[in-house]
Amino acid sequence: MLCLVMWPLLLSLVVTSAVQHRQPEYNRSELSILIPEARSLVSLPLVALQAHTHFPELQVQILYGQENDDFVHNEETLLRLRRAGSLVLTPLPRTFAVGNLTKGRYSTMLKCPDFWESALTPKILLVQADSWLCNSARTSIKPFLGYDYVGSPWGHFVPACGEAGGNGGLSLRDKDAMLRVARMEKNLEEMVEPEDVFFCSHAANLRMPPTAEARRFATEEKLPGRSAESSSQSIFGVHKLVTKDPNGFSENEVANFEDHCPGVTLMVDSMGRYDTSPNWRDSEDLIHAWRGTALRRLVLAQSIAGGLVAVSLRDLGRS
Repeated sequence: MLCLVMWPLLLSLVVTSAVQHRQPEYNRSELSILIPEARSLVSLPLVALQAHTHFPELQVQILYGQENDDFVHNEETLLRLRRAGSLVLTPLPRTFAVGNLTKGRYSTMLKCPDFWESALTPKILLVQADSWLCNSARTSIKPFLGYDYVGSPWGHFVPACGEAGGNGGLSLRDKDAMLRVARMEKNLEEMVEPEDVFFCSHAANLRMPPTAEARRFATEEKLPGRSAESSSQSIFGVHKLVTKDPNGFSENEVANFEDHCPGVTLMVDSMGRYDTSPNWRDSEDLIHAWRGTALRRLVLAQSIAGGLVAVSLRDLGRS
């Protein structure tokens, strides 16, 4: 019984000791994590918490709509993150805050200057609620911080982009560059292409990495000559993974990402599912499962600096 009581405390001390010997590597006034999401998705609190666990010194910003206003303000984990100063809630631009944010409206929103003006910092990690960060996230992002736009390469040819570009669902953006390109177009409502294709089609105006280099940033689709296991090694993160596209990974293949991206199968299994449970217990149950199966592997392996606010470590005793 004593061991059961002491375990959370001992684990906290181990992580705290590692934290004390490292300084935060990233400045929260220069880089933030942006999650644009207008739905009450089961995965949203976990994705926000997991991103915070990798980058505890940065702020997570959720841009929310009217539909999920109550959810993002009162869901248990999101509330704790906000009280700790690690989460900022910002309403979506008024035009897009009401009603269903379809894929088309989402893309139109990201092409609008108003969206980027609401971002907190000059550099932005855009993380959709079907994204997941991997164990090497803190180190693998460094080579990309000088670019204006970085996303995982597509597994298919996109004529408007050629060799440039990549998926926007998990991407690194430069705020000024996004504003500059967005202000170049006047008839955004008439432009039907996805926002990531829109931005990469302006590659001449953006600093973007070569495809070979972008492969080391993130993975969304199968690429020629790369297995699921090799696609998960030494990358920043993954987006979606399981899709209806022929280049998508199967659920069995996603399991190969677990060694490098602990807990990713939990995110994939919950993609797109709304939380309609009382007091949003489904979201907390998903976080409980993550704590029990993935958090220890991630936290102890990483020895992350800068203050894992009690949201994670305090709750290990419930696992």
